[in-house]
Amino acid sequence: MKREVEQGGFRQDLYFRLNVISLYVPPLAERRDDIPLLCRHFLNKFSEAQGKKIEEISDEVMEILMCYEFPGNIRELENIMERAVALANGPVIARQHLPQDLQQLDSRIQCRRPQAFLTLEENEREYIVWVLEKTNDNKTKAAEILGIDRVSLWRKLRRYNMG
Repeated sequence: MKREVEQGGFRQDLYFRLNVISLYVPPLAERRDDIPLLCRHFLNKFSEAQGKKIEEISDEVMEILMCYEFPGNIRELENIMERAVALANGPVIARQHLPQDLQQLDSRIQCRRPQAFLTLEENEREYIVWVLEKTNDNKTKAAEILGIDRVSLWRKLRRYNMG
């Protein structure tokens, strides 16, 4: 806001009247430990409001939410949970109850925190597993996607003890 005052986009006298106490609230992406607590709160709130008996959030959904960056912050998480409760027809929030873009996230590939660097080998192994899952374990198609021949894929699978 101070920048807006300096650029003439906000009145200086109004800025000083409003700027009595400044609070910095870090974005949700910087407070990942709060996500499960907020999810539980929103789950209870919307379950009660919608008259549903939803008791838990699947581990897969929680993993996706823990990896997501939340550009819309807590309000976005609240909307995601309200939608999930509305779509759920059983006691558990599952992947299919999430918005389409979140359903397509693969947390193993896309959730990397700076303190959890993987080695090149670990990244390669996870990527191979992911490609095999996406191709329904079709090794010919997986090798093609990976840009290697079947024999090279077979060697990598053997090296990583993956069959």
